[in-house]
Amino acid sequence: MAQVKGIAILGLVKFVKKNLKDKDINDFLRLLEDEDDRALFQRRLLPTEWYPYKTFVNLLTLIDKYFGKGDMSFAREQGRLNAEADLAGVYRAFVKVGPTKFFVKRAMNMWKSYYDTGNVDLIDLGGNKLQVKFSDFPEMKKIHCKNVEGWIERFFELCGAKGVKVSESKCRSKGDPFCQFDVVFESL
Repeated sequence: MAQVKGIAILGLVKFVKKNLKDKDINDFLRLLEDEDDRALFQRRLLPTEWYPYKTFVNLLTLIDKYFGKGDMSFAREQGRLNAEADLAGVYRAFVKVGPTKFFVKRAMNMWKSYYDTGNVDLIDLGGNKLQVKFSDFPEMKKIHCKNVEGWIERFFELCGAKGVKVSESKCRSKGDPFCQFDVVFESL
């Protein structure tokens, strides 16, 4: 079973706390349908510990329903927000250097810092086109793909790329053997 580092879950919790205004985070977390997920949030989560991937997906789904329309579009926006948070911290060097192919490839390797499953490959199609392929992650869910789509797009924008468009062209949830994102940009 796939696992995710606490830092990814805590990033979502931080967003919820910030945006609930005067409501209690515990009331929000009680909306999680899975009893194991609710129990997990009754203890202190640590950024470096591994937690069930399903908990991350369930929390992302709840955020999409609560703050969005439940159509996964907010999960994509959440991915953009996650990129901003990720790239403001220890990974800010990627933003300062810009999206050279070397640093883009290194940034995609951040995946292993968050998930214990899966591989990320960057495929340079030449010119202003790239593909980012996520393989060996059989449990990857569509809502997570939407989140990743937003993350990739915002990553390129923060690195200075202009006119960035990211779309998922293959998805495990549709029966494809891997998830693949097509990246097109006007300039780097």
